Amino acid sequence: MTDLLVEGRDINVFCNGTKINALDYGIAVLNSSNINFYNCGIEGNGILINNSQDISFNNFNLTPSASNKSFAAQVINSQFVTFNNLSIGKGFSTLIGSFSSAGTPESSGMSINNLSVCNSTELDEIKGVAFVTKSRLTCQSKFIQEISEINPRYLLYILTMLLALFYLLLFIYNKRRDKASREGVSKIERNKRRKHA
Repeated sequence: MTDLLVEGRDINVFCNGTKINALDYGIAVLNSSNINFYNCGIEGNGILINNSQDISFNNFNLTPSASNKSFAAQVINSQFVTFNNLSIGKGFSTLIGSFSSAGTPESSGMSINNLSVCNSTELDEIKGVAFVTKSRLTCQSKFIQEISEINPRYLLYILTMLLALFYLLLFIYNKRRDKASREGVSKIERNKRRKHA
């Protein structure tokens, strides 16, 4: 069962961040041209594109489910398929495949701009079938991933606060040292006075 089946021309599909729970295919595009998808997430088997051209997917998140994880995307006998801002979760048997109608691998003019995948092996697999312009690996530890995603403005704010705290501690330390040295000098002077008296 396909959750979203598209056949036609000149169609825009807006998911508005809705996650599709795929039993068979999350999205199937058949015999179509000039189809644009925006802001979708699919959990389970991902996308099937067959006998179509000029298809674009914008801001897509594909993650496998426990029972459906065969592929992220299959492109069959199709041309000019573009993914902009594509994130693929770990666990798919096959990430992206591009085949002729006979089932043999072929290049289809597929391109991916801003790709997030789990590891370099998966990245190499995708680069075998698609032209990838930007990519990043997302299977790092959660803490490192969160740090790397901090907005530079917040990072600057945190660094400024740390610098201010450092100077405050330095100021307090110098004040205490000053006070201690003054107390030491006054003790020496008192001792001298006692000796002279």
